[in-house]
Amino acid sequence: ADTSPSSSPPAPPSPTSSPGYSPLTPPPSQSPPETRREQLCGVAAVNLFSTSDWLRTLPPLKFLPTSCQARAISSSWPHLFLLQCSLHPSSFKEEELNLLLSQTCTPATLATFRHCLTSLRTLNLTPEELPCVKALLLFQGDSGNLRLFEQAQLCLARVCNADQSPLNFVRFARILNTICSVTGVFDSRSVHAIFFAD
Repeated sequence: ADTSPSSSPPAPPSPTSSPGYSPLTPPPSQSPPETRREQLCGVAAVNLFSTSDWLRTLPPLKFLPTSCQARAISSSWPHLFLLQCSLHPSSFKEEELNLLLSQTCTPATLATFRHCLTSLRTLNLTPEELPCVKALLLFQGDSGNLRLFEQAQLCLARVCNADQSPLNFVRFARILNTICSVTGVFDSRSVHAIFFAD
């Protein structure tokens, strides 16, 4: 067999090869990996879309005049978004929330978000209570609808069996108080500053 060096030219390097790398160890990606903060903002966007989908499919809202629908949605969407975020503890862990600090998200704004998340999560809402709470958030206040708000309140009272025992009534009252506390301090400016300002 011919053992002389081959006279054929060496094969050109492949597009992915470079000094120090082999096909088994490709070069680093040209674009930096997605940061955890970007991932959290992505989760927030998904929660916002989920809230929008729920609003589009809610029958009581569809029967209101268009102007009433717009007012109710405009005033309630930040609170519905906040509730949606609270339903997934693995998405916004306590130890990761500081990653959301930025030029627009101040420590005070983040502290409000953290407090609201904790307040809603400690309720441990049941699947039966959750639709009632969403309706309460949507129809409360001057921008909502008093009749539909009262219906949602009665529905929540039935679900909680508020008239069955003092303990059940305490839970019903606690849910209402929590709703009032978070809606009073968290608004659309907070959502924008934390997640969507960049």
